[in-house]
Amino acid sequence: EALAGEAAANEGAPTVARSAGEGLYMFDQAYGIPGLGVGANIPIRMTVMLLDSGGYLVYNPCKPTPECLQQLVDFGIGGSDIRYIVLGTIAIEHKYYGPKWKQLFPSAEVWISPRTFSWPVDFGAYLPVIGFPPGTEVFKVPKDATQAPWYNDGVDHLQITVDYAPRTVFEETVMYHKKTGTFVCTDMLIGLSDEPPEILTRSPYLEGLLWFSRNNAEDVVDTGAASTIRDGYQRSTLLLNNINPRSLLSVAAGDLTV
Repeated sequence: EALAGEAAANEGAPTVARSAGEGLYMFDQAYGIPGLGVGANIPIRMTVMLLDSGGYLVYNPCKPTPECLQQLVDFGIGGSDIRYIVLGTIAIEHKYYGPKWKQLFPSAEVWISPRTFSWPVDFGAYLPVIGFPPGTEVFKVPKDATQAPWYNDGVDHLQITVDYAPRTVFEETVMYHKKTGTFVCTDMLIGLSDEPPEILTRSPYLEGLLWFSRNNAEDVVDTGAASTIRDGYQRSTLLLNNINPRSLLSVAAGDLTV
C-alpha cells in the first residue's frame, strides 16, 4: 500500500529501520532537547511486533515521515495490518506522535499508559494541541496483562508506576514478544555503547556530535574522522545521562517505592 504520500508534510527526521527477528522491526529516530542549545540529541525507537493471529502492534510510534512509512511498506506492513498502537510511557517524546498515527491508521486501537497527561491537570488522553481529539476511542493499558487483547496473541506486558517526587510520576509498560524472545522497553533500561548509534551519525544529528567533540568554541576538529564522532557521542552521553543525577542516586539508595 502506498502510505508514504499520506505524510508528505512530515519531513526532516531521518529514520534507521531494521528487522530484529522474525516479525520484529525497529525504527530509530532522534530528538533534540528544546532550549538546551548544545546540539544534544537522544535516540528514540519505535518497535513493531507481529501478532500470532496476524497484524501488528506498534509500540511508541515515532514521527510518521514518508521515509518511515515507506520502510513499513518495504517490510510488508500495510495500513490495515496495524491493529494496536501502544504508548508505552508517559514521557512526551514517546507519545507525541500517537494522535498522528491514529489519524493515519484509523482502524488501529490506541492503548495508553493510565497516567498519561495527568499533571498538572488530568486531561486524560485529550490534552489540547498534542493529545488525541475528543471523541477518539482510547484504552488504558491494564495492570493485569491477561486483560490486554494481545496477551493471547504472542505479546505479554508488565506495567510499572513510580511516584518518585510530589506531582511527579514515572510510568512505563514494557513488553515481551514471545515469538522472538525479545524484551521491549522505553526508558527503564538505557543501552550505551562505545560507538554512536547509526541514527546519530545521520544529519542533522551528526552536527551535534561534532559540536560536542570540541574542547572549546574555537577548536578545529577533523569532521570526517571516526574518532571525532566517537568523542562527541561519548561526551554528549555523559551530559544527557547526568542531567538529573539526584534521581539516580535516590534509586541506587532504594528510596523509591514501586
